[in-house]
Amino acid sequence: MSTKALAANIVDSQLDTLPAETIHEAKKCFLNFLANAIGAHRHPSMAMMLNVAKEMASTPQATVLGTDIRTDIQFAAILNGMSSSMFDFDDTFLDTFCTRALRFSPR
Repeated sequence: MSTKALAANIVDSQLDTLPAETIHEAKKCFLNFLANAIGAHRHPSMAMMLNVAKEMASTPQATVLGTDIRTDIQFAAILNGMSSSMFDFDDTFLDTFCTRALRFSPR
């Protein structure tokens, strides 16, 4: 499926037509993503990347989760994605799809 088709499918979806289990799992995955992204902001690897973000002084368009640093959208997405998978706690739950689902999160 192309990105355009996937985006159209998401836009055309209605929340009330999704099964309750799907909504529940999506909420768990989002909270997992958010908690890992915020929790990893003090990791040494993130500290190095955050220093790069500060030095870049790019257009402040988006926030790096867990910090007050704002950078361009692409770099914030990279940093938030990096921090969200720093610990990979979601890999301990064999019956979840969080890892695959959130690798494509733009935020």
